[in-house]
Amino acid sequence: MIDKHIFNSRLLSITRSIQKLITLVGLAITPICSGQIVISEWLYSGTDGEFVEFTNVGESPIDMTGWSFDDASQTPKTVDLSGFGIITPGESVILTQATAADFSLAWDLTETTVIGEQIASLGRNDQINLYDADNNLVDQLSYGDEDFPGTPRSQNISCNIPSYDYDKTISQMYWTLASIGDGFGSRLSAGGDIASPGRTVGYSKSDFNTDGYVNIDDFSVFAHCFCCPAESYESIALQHNLTMNLNGFIATDFDEDRDIDLHDFAAFAKCYSGNDLADPFCGSNNTTQINTATIKFNDNYITTDGTGLLIDGTTVTIYSPGKYTFNGTLNNGQIIINSEEQGLVEIILNGVNISNSTSAPIYIMEASFTAIVLAENSQNYLSDAATYIYTDPTIDEPSGCLFSKDSMAIYGSGSLYVSGNYNDAIVCKDKLAIYSGIIDINSVDDGIRSKDCLLVYNGEITLNTLGDALKSDNDEDPNYGYITIRNGSLDITSGGDGISAVTNVNIIDGCITARCGGGYTATISDDLSAKGIKGLTGISIHGGTLDLDCADDALHSNNTISVNGGISTLSTSDDAIHADSNIVIDGGSISVINCYEGLESTEITINSGVVNIISDEDAITADTSVVISGGEFNIRSGGGYTATIAADASAKGIKGLVGVMIEGGSFIMNCADDALHSNDTITINNGTFTIATKDDGIHADANIVINGGNINITNSYEGIEAAIVTINNGEIHVNASDDGINVAGGTDGSGGPWMPPGIPGGGSNSNYFLYINGGYIVVNSIGDGLDANGSIYITGGTTIVNGPTANNNNAVDYDGKCEISGGTLVAVGSSQMAQALSSTSTQCSVKINYSAVQAAGTMIHLESSSGANILSFKPSKNYQSCVFSSPDFKTGTTYKQYVGGNCSGTASDGLYLNGTYTAGTLKNTFTINSILTSFTSR
Repeated sequence: MIDKHIFNSRLLSITRSIQKLITLVGLAITPICSGQIVISEWLYSGTDGEFVEFTNVGESPIDMTGWSFDDASQTPKTVDLSGFGIITPGESVILTQATAADFSLAWDLTETTVIGEQIASLGRNDQINLYDADNNLVDQLSYGDEDFPGTPRSQNISCNIPSYDYDKTISQMYWTLASIGDGFGSRLSAGGDIASPGRTVGYSKSDFNTDGYVNIDDFSVFAHCFCCPAESYESIALQHNLTMNLNGFIATDFDEDRDIDLHDFAAFAKCYSGNDLADPFCGSNNTTQINTATIKFNDNYITTDGTGLLIDGTTVTIYSPGKYTFNGTLNNGQIIINSEEQGLVEIILNGVNISNSTSAPIYIMEASFTAIVLAENSQNYLSDAATYIYTDPTIDEPSGCLFSKDSMAIYGSGSLYVSGNYNDAIVCKDKLAIYSGIIDINSVDDGIRSKDCLLVYNGEITLNTLGDALKSDNDEDPNYGYITIRNGSLDITSGGDGISAVTNVNIIDGCITARCGGGYTATISDDLSAKGIKGLTGISIHGGTLDLDCADDALHSNNTISVNGGISTLSTSDDAIHADSNIVIDGGSISVINCYEGLESTEITINSGVVNIISDEDAITADTSVVISGGEFNIRSGGGYTATIAADASAKGIKGLVGVMIEGGSFIMNCADDALHSNDTITINNGTFTIATKDDGIHADANIVINGGNINITNSYEGIEAAIVTINNGEIHVNASDDGINVAGGTDGSGGPWMPPGIPGGGSNSNYFLYINGGYIVVNSIGDGLDANGSIYITGGTTIVNGPTANNNNAVDYDGKCEISGGTLVAVGSSQMAQALSSTSTQCSVKINYSAVQAAGTMIHLESSSGANILSFKPSKNYQSCVFSSPDFKTGTTYKQYVGGNCSGTASDGLYLNGTYTAGTLKNTFTINSILTSFTSR
């Protein structure tokens, strides 16, 4: 939809329009400054008087008080132009030898300012000079005196200056003399001169954005205006940015009756130019509907009381615009529309039943525009032949039960039942708009097919088709082949696609229910497409309710899919939403009940909305990146964390092979495979996660960076795994049947990126790193709590590990170093393989081995000799070792180690940060004399 559509050229910036037009035709133009008067047309000798036209081609009004004109003598102030006053942008004024009244009368000028009886006599070979109030030469034109290119002889026929030559002072070879109906709006004067005084550039009335073309942009404007019959006239103008002309009529109102109806649509359709320059006069003369007829079908013959048609047996041919009302039953008959005249052909079906045994019951060969009107409370039936017989074997038209070669609309409050027994039910080879009515379609192939575009603005439509239900298939022009649904109800049962467009499908509102290819339980052949909504260039959903049950993708595009609103319920045996290029979700509610994969694309961006997915394999998967900044997600993939999938299957929750970026959102994830997965990098800056998975909670082959958020991994094989894991902030809870946080490379712990020596931990074991710089981390693991096939570096935050009870794993396990320089670490687990922190740390730590296994909930308490509480912690599992480090641990200080007892403070994951300790059993008193202290508890 165009942002601005302005018809009144007197209120336009002429420069912008001209530059846009010249760019389209491939010519250069010199930029025009804000506010500029140019010489735009001249006629040096005419029956109704010689004249010069001046035009403001800038963007600001100009006051011509004190301005002047002269010919070749080049003397300022020769002819005073003050009478023009203020010239608005786009306005043209006239200086003439005739009287102002006579000139205006001869050219029928009612709004153009004319200064008469003042012009210096122009010769055959002369010059025109324009001066401002300070006597500066503003514009100059020199012209010749011969009638050949380069020297146009403007005698009785004017010469216009093309917009791209406003800066040329000498006539150019491609300047041509005026002709009636040219692009400048040239016409005959009363005396027989040909010119266009007062009009600089001619635009078709249908060219709403004044770019020189009546094309798809203008059609979009008109279609939107026409779809709003309940709006007031002024509201339509305001909503669609259409200015009113001096008589108070908006541009889309061709017949100036203060409504936008099918008569206006017919005028617009006649003026459509597509990629060609438009006829500037098209649409300025309106055709009045003169034919009104009632046609009665009497089984095997036809009677009428009107004109504009011919009857031949059971065939009625309409050859002129008008309103034609039909009723009755017609056996083996046909309505043919073949009108070459401009104007609307209105076909009112008021209770008809038309069948044809050799062709289509309605065949629109030619018309400016045809409206199929369903009369109030009427029921209308159309049925075509199973085999068509063509008189010319080289022509395969018509090809559907209701067939039109030109633009068509269907509306009304009645019903239309169409049986397409040969091919398609309704076919339009141009543009088709459905505005209302009850339409019921059965077809052996496609239901409704329109070549250029199909617009559904309202109505109740039921389709049962063996092929596609709704289709637009112009693959020759990228501006066409689209479907737009703004409202209405669609109930689709199709063997092929439900809604299929070769370019875009746009859903703004409405209710769409579709069952395609037998639904999600069906199996279709590889060469069959049974998608719910398919827009090969793009799908845009802004609202409405979708309920799609498909044997193929529910939503599919070879390019882009965007969802900005609406409620979608999707079931499919393939992908729920598939786009080759990217998927963007900015709102709405999406519930995927059944699917192979939920969202699949090269890139996926989700900013907001509700997304619920139940998938057999990956729920959200991108070949490159997944970026999520908000929304609510409930995902179950592969049957959930209790299910077992094949070794070669992928049933991940969110997968971005190049990267996953989470900026926010709420996530509930139940996955048979990794919940979050990337072959490269995962970054989490915010969000709330509840994750249950049979594999890794968060897995990246290369890097995981967590800068914030609340992550609760309730069930996993390994909680967080990557070659490099960096935790800067956030609250993290991990429950793992193997390692809690594992730094290892490659796919699930094999391979990984090589890193050179020279960085912390570089060289030997230099591939894998765990960095904990902040946050609150709680690990409950059956395997290693913190496991690094390289090194661990802790600079801040709080880390709590309830590690393994078996002696083949550690609470903290590393191959390189485990250095701590800040933060709090308390890690408990088995003792046989328990590792202390590295002596290269800068913060003191202690490793305590217990002579016997301690029961879960037995408090570990450390306090200074002065009684200051250093650690009060109740492990959630049996333990026999404890590794502890805190900034409060100081060298040269003596500490007491207790087992058991209680603390009056509030526990957070077993850790008491305040309160009064009630002593258990004092086991050891020790003094810290170095960074690392180790002993066995008695």
